[in-house]
Amino acid sequence: MPSPAAAASVVRPPGPQAARKVRELTELLIEHFQSAPELWGLDAAVRGPSV
Repeated sequence: MPSPAAAASVVRPPGPQAARKVRELTELLIEHFQSAPELWGLDAAVRGPSV
């Protein structure tokens, strides 16, 4: 049975400009989850939006 689709969100502090460490963490998470989508039950063609 295939895994159900799931989503992940990054909750950032309010404001127009996120702190550098928050932006860096967000980029790190995006790279990590996009590096091997099959490990997370995702089709390789399905990619989330890049920040």
